[in-house]
Parts: sequence; structure tokens; C-alpha cells
Amino acid sequence: MIKTARIVSLILAALAFCRPFPASAEKKSVDIVISDAYGSPGEIVSVDISVANNPGLASLKFCVAYDSGSLTLLNVSPGDGFGSFITAPEPYACPQAISMISPIREITSNGLFARITFRIAESADLCALPITVTYDEDDVCDGDLDNVTLDISGASVIVTRGLAGDADCDGALNARDVIALMRNLVGYDDASFCAANADFNEDGALNARDAIGMLEFIARSEAVFFAPEKRSA
Repeated sequence: MIKTARIVSLILAALAFCRPFPASAEKKSVDIVISDAYGSPGEIVSVDISVANNPGLASLKFCVAYDSGSLTLLNVSPGDGFGSFITAPEPYACPQAISMISPIREITSNGLFARITFRIAESADLCALPITVTYDEDDVCDGDLDNVTLDISGASVIVTRGLAGDADCDGALNARDVIALMRNLVGYDDASFCAANADFNEDGALNARDAIGMLEFIARSEAVFFAPEKRSA
């Protein structure tokens, strides 16, 4: 009887030892999507950072890095689905921290998380300026305090030459641009003025020659557009 009990005990111990461990829960992830932006030296552009495939977040914090020599961070505005939970410390810096904390409930929103606005330096080269996001894994978690992985897609602010003469950056060349240039030449400070575009003759200087060139171009364009049709004799 004692021998039988010992055998049963050994069998139970073996079964307990061979019992598989519980399967570990699949690690959650969320997509961070960053949009490209296009602009000319001196222009203001915005980069959108969006969230997709959100499994539910209680905390989301990351840092945005950029070329601080060519880009000046002007503003960070939260998206509608996350607004009251987002903070972005000021004064702005590079890298810039952006965080969301919701201790009471998980945030499951998708879409625009934050819009970052930059001014491109007048001296910026015509190139792609990378915008990158980095994070500490302990700064991103769900309501159970389990870490959530960020799948990040990078982006750039692409600096291009704008429309020659488009001094007010509205995408067209007209009398408004001549006025914007002349005001700049006499000392008016206008945040929307695009110096790189206003250099109509591309000689590296803003002066009356650019205004004259713009006026002549506008006059020729209008003369062609409004020219009367040739009448038959």
C-alpha cells in the first residue's frame, strides 16, 4: 500500500513538472505615422503626427528630433481625440517631448495626435530635413501598465524653391506680391513674407530690381491673357 502511494505521488509530480507554462500574452503595438511637409526657405510648414491601430493607451510619451539649425519649432497643437490629455513643455526644444497620460481610462482614439509647426530658415539648403521620433519603452503602456511598442514611420520637411516672385506664399504671382516686397523693403515686418520667393531675379538680394521684374512679368502675362482676338479683314 505504501509502495502504491509512492508510485502515485511520483506520477503526480511528473505530471506537474510536465505541465506547459501559460502562454505569454501577445505584445501590443501602435503605429505612429508622421507626414511629410514641403516648403521654401522662410516659409511656415506643419508636420502631422498621427496614431493608428491603437489598442488602448494609458500613457504615450515620445521625443521629436529635427534639424534645429534649419527648422524653428513654433507650435505644438493636440489632435481632437487626444487634446485634453496631451502636454508639450515650453519653451520648445530639440528634441521636443510630447506626452499623453490618462490614469482613469484607456484612450483608444486614432487619427491626428499632434500637429507640429516649424519655420524654415532663410538659410536652409534645398534638401530633405528628417523628422524622427524616439521613445523609452516604459513611457508607453496600456491600462494594465503593460508596455506597448511603437511602430514609427519617419518623415521629412522637404525644402524646395517656391514660385519665383510669390512673396506672400499664396501660390500665385500677382500685384499682391509686389506690394508685399515693397513693404518689406521699407521695413514692414510680415510673418507671411517669403524672402526666398521674393528674390525674383535670383541674385541673392531683395531690391527694386525684383519688384520691376515682377511687374514686367505680370504685365506681359496679363497682356497675353487679355489680348483681343485677331479679326479677319
